[in-house]
Amino acid sequence: MQSRIAAMLMAAFTGMAAMLAPEGMVIKEGNTPYVTLGDDLTEEQTESVLGMLELEEDHLTEDTVEVLTAEEEQVYTDGHPELTEGSIISCSVRARETGEGIGVETVNITGSVPEMYINSLATCGMADADVRFASPEEDPGLSGVLSAMKAYSKMNGYALEPDVVQMATRELILQRNIAAESGDGIAAAVFTGLLKRVVLTNKMEEFSSIRYAATDIARQMKLGIRDEDITEISSLMGEILTLNPDVKAVMLQSDPVYEPARQQHLDLTDYGIDLENDGTFFEKLRAFFAKHMEESVAESM
Repeated sequence: MQSRIAAMLMAAFTGMAAMLAPEGMVIKEGNTPYVTLGDDLTEEQTESVLGMLELEEDHLTEDTVEVLTAEEEQVYTDGHPELTEGSIISCSVRARETGEGIGVETVNITGSVPEMYINSLATCGMADADVRFASPEEDPGLSGVLSAMKAYSKMNGYALEPDVVQMATRELILQRNIAAESGDGIAAAVFTGLLKRVVLTNKMEEFSSIRYAATDIARQMKLGIRDEDITEISSLMGEILTLNPDVKAVMLQSDPVYEPARQQHLDLTDYGIDLENDGTFFEKLRAFFAKHMEESVAESM
């Protein structure tokens, strides 16, 4: 697969239309798609996936394409039994405007809803990006976090952080477990996003406090979760806290995940979170990050 991709890229470089968008498709300057392709895709599957990602081979260059191997998938998912044989999941990542957060779309991904990916990608530090996952056949998407972060890291020119990506992949898998129990993937993602927000906002280090919050949120959402999953996700949230993430940034990127909770009128005021007034809060948060970005640009000139 890698040799075939290399050949495609070389052709793209030598072709006069190497960096041009296909007719009828407009790609804004600075909004180049960065792509991760599964290493075991056949040529026919590659063409299919590129169509799902709304890309053509002219978009692929050595500077914008990564390859995801089956060996990497095994390592980052800890050899999860649901992994498909061979690496076929692929994705594209494009930059968004500052403050717009993470947007996710999926094609042929089963059991992993976009909100789950938003949670996990925010944990990795992704910011303001449009992400599309695609597979030529049904795939659980367990290695989607790794796939997206390989492309996102290439886009931003920094090294992948394996420990963080593995942690975020565990977060994705736990959300899938909760969804399998409750029958509601979006609710599982909302629960996870809210718990992470509570833990980060309050710098909640004590496992017992995290577990109490997890149980409370699940109760308010009427979400049936096994005790072992409550324990595991509470432990994971404690680990995420040790990453010392930018709490405001994580919250802004995860904003779409909170919307169902606002509609349910969940009460998180005991944790210092007022969901009823989130709209005003997030407007101020977006303005803060936009101003910070403008100041950063001005200082660099």
